[in-house]
Amino acid sequence: MQSSSAVMIITLSLLSTNLLNLVDAAALVIGADLGTTSTTVLASFGESIVKKQLALAHVFFNIVVDSFAFLILLSLLPKALNLLNIQDSMFDVVSFHSLFNLFGLLIFLPLLKFYTSLIERLIPISRSNRPEFFNVPVEVPEFAINDLKNALRYLNEEAIKSHMMELGISLDTLAKDSFLGPESRGNFQLDYQNLKDFEDQYLHYANKLQLAELELGQGESIIKMLEAARATVYASKTLKDFRTDFEYLHQSFDNPLAQQLLSAHNEFLSKFYQGCIRLLHSNTVVEAALVEQNSLRELNDQHYQQSCDLVARSLRQEGQAVGFISTLFNLNHELHHYARYMLSALVANHDADLHTHS
Repeated sequence: MQSSSAVMIITLSLLSTNLLNLVDAAALVIGADLGTTSTTVLASFGESIVKKQLALAHVFFNIVVDSFAFLILLSLLPKALNLLNIQDSMFDVVSFHSLFNLFGLLIFLPLLKFYTSLIERLIPISRSNRPEFFNVPVEVPEFAINDLKNALRYLNEEAIKSHMMELGISLDTLAKDSFLGPESRGNFQLDYQNLKDFEDQYLHYANKLQLAELELGQGESIIKMLEAARATVYASKTLKDFRTDFEYLHQSFDNPLAQQLLSAHNEFLSKFYQGCIRLLHSNTVVEAALVEQNSLRELNDQHYQQSCDLVARSLRQEGQAVGFISTLFNLNHELHHYARYMLSALVANHDADLHTHS
């Protein structure tokens, strides 16, 4: 790995023992300055688009500045030193290194807007409806944790929206800025895969953040956010497993029990999602969040009991196939567990906020 500081020290040592002349030493410093770009390029591999853009900007800047120093300033160095009557060759080399970088900054400053546009054209950022996350350096934990928190809220909102669309529940209760991109709208399988991919990025970023120097409470907050992300995606998996049974209710137009149960499920889900959204945006108000959590737990448990009672009463009626009744009981059970996972995710999300602000 190239180190400009290390090469500078070696160069000054060689210069002090007269193993290098001044021009050769200055040329070696220019090469070392250019070599530092390798560190930036290697560090950008596998990182975000923004980090790749910064690496490219660094490479171009050093190539232009070092070429200018080598082709023009280097030949003028002896004349400039004679003119200034400076006798300390070590001071000359250090000053030369600082001055040609300063000249580079003065050259680039008027062209900064054009330079930025050029870098963005060479490495464009994909424009999508999804906000940018996971670009905050983990070396700044306070801001990285806030980025992690915003990413978790996005994950929860996108999951809720996808679930509501799949189950045929009105989206009017959701904020307009929480919609998925058009390419995913109405395709639950694609939405589920997108959520899993996002969770994978989330886990990698959170694991990197856990290795940073954290203050009291920040580590616990990250753990809670990881729990929330896992529960959200697991709720999506649960929905993926029972959505076929739910669709079966929609198709059973001529079965009074199926239509009655579907109506009860839809009414429950509408209330449940509205409560989830209120809890998601509770802004760490402890009392209000606890009331909402308990209310949603009671709502879920009551609906499960009532829906099972509804199916059980139908057993006394003739004409109901055993397989059909079993399917309805399974659906009630899976829906109850799905709501529990979804609520667990939001509770963990809120607990993470409390640890962050403790």
